[in-house]
Amino acid sequence: MIGYLFERTTGRHVTRLPRDILQRHDPSSFALWLTSQCWGAYVALLVEGLHLRVYPDPSGLLPVYRSEIAEGQACTSDLTLLNSHCSPKPRVSWHDLASHLQRPDWRDQRTCLAGIEELPAGQMTSWTNEGATSVAVWHATQFMPDKETQAFDELAVELRNTAQRVMRAWGSVSGRLLVSASGGVDSSLIAAALATVGQDFACLTIATGDPSGDERVPVRMLANALGVECFEACYTPERVDLAAPVSLGLARPSGKAFMQEVRRHAIKAAGRSGASAVVDGNGGDNLFCYLHSAAPILDRWRSEGLSHGAAATYLDMCRIAQTTVPAMARALSMRARRGSRPAAWAADRRLLASDVPDFGTPEVIADLAQAVPLTHPGKIDHLTLLLRTQNFIHSASGPADPLQFSPLMSQPLLELCLSIPTWIWCHGGINRALARAAFAQELPAAVVRRVSKAGPDSVMRVIFAHNRTLIRDMLLGGLLRANGLLDAAAIEQAIASDPHGKEPTIYRLLDLVEAEAWARSWQP
Repeated sequence: MIGYLFERTTGRHVTRLPRDILQRHDPSSFALWLTSQCWGAYVALLVEGLHLRVYPDPSGLLPVYRSEIAEGQACTSDLTLLNSHCSPKPRVSWHDLASHLQRPDWRDQRTCLAGIEELPAGQMTSWTNEGATSVAVWHATQFMPDKETQAFDELAVELRNTAQRVMRAWGSVSGRLLVSASGGVDSSLIAAALATVGQDFACLTIATGDPSGDERVPVRMLANALGVECFEACYTPERVDLAAPVSLGLARPSGKAFMQEVRRHAIKAAGRSGASAVVDGNGGDNLFCYLHSAAPILDRWRSEGLSHGAAATYLDMCRIAQTTVPAMARALSMRARRGSRPAAWAADRRLLASDVPDFGTPEVIADLAQAVPLTHPGKIDHLTLLLRTQNFIHSASGPADPLQFSPLMSQPLLELCLSIPTWIWCHGGINRALARAAFAQELPAAVVRRVSKAGPDSVMRVIFAHNRTLIRDMLLGGLLRANGLLDAAAIEQAIASDPHGKEPTIYRLLDLVEAEAWARSWQP
């Protein structure tokens, strides 16, 4: 066992496995026991005779990569080890990078490095002379709503208790924590869960130079309400080096330029506060089923018929989507025709060469749809949300010091949130309603009621404005263009964009620059 392992019911850190479990000869039985009785961020290496089976836990918080090397099969959670100790060295797969750039929020089993695959979380993988085979041990669809729905208040208590158990467990192996707080629902839930179990932590907020991304006031309110220390910092866009990839050492270029500043301030604040790890609320919108569609209405209608509850959910979603009753009726009609089929996962082909092929919608989503309950077709939208966040979750592995990870993806929270009907999350006409209610008595009312928050958009625009020449040189004279991925004329036009306007292509340019810097980092 490698990584962190906790008992399912108590959250106690497991350092020694029961003797009777260790004596099991069937790897599948052992993996099932781990999945049902434990959780964490771990990988189990299960030996049966001459065969090795590898089982990454369902959360995906400890990714495992596989490569065929001169000595055999190599598995690692840190790809820099392959680069340092194995042959052949990892190199960029331009085919897979082209696919990734079209759907950057899809985490495929294939990575953007040739010959390196990511083992699917929750599946046990083994190798024979014929190749690798994976068998699912954990299925997301096992946790679909399948019984009478609990009352909203009861579910809020269950979410509260689960969050407390998860954060107490992480605190037991991390010491003092630093919460990267945005003043929004997700990071505030983490902070409240830590505070209510007596875990020592501090908060960090990073502000933009203009009011559009300054969250210091709500984070101060949060820290004061919970009685914890709060560190404040400001982005310095001039310090960002676009030639240094945020995704250094990773299997895909998924980082954003502003994250250099987030990391710099997190290291500084962790040093001042004595924190050994930084936790963030990444993935919260997705976990807590933040939908703007008619899916919750459809689910409640399919489950309860034309009830008062279905009518209430209809009005709730009109408020959340800020639309009219007739417009929502049209949306509901369209959504009902789609049923449990997933929405098309559109490709982003902006600034890419016209002859770069579209690799199509991932098949795994269609597979998941087959197991979604007929009375809850909107759950495919929830599952898709969770899939879309995987590339932006910080894992509990890697060489970073201090460690930064996203605990909301922990297995107990994931399973609970999947089991809750979609309409519960929009109760009262506010998004992520259950997450707000779970710690409403500890959090400031202004934080609980917030339905939107600022972001670092202005920082990204300043980074773009200060680096036009470098961006042009990297993209028009770099590896991506040399390998036929970019439309040079479209790149030139995008670089001429007004950094103070609302042109979204600026963010696309910066993503391509990150991909270029990442690709260069894997060059011999």
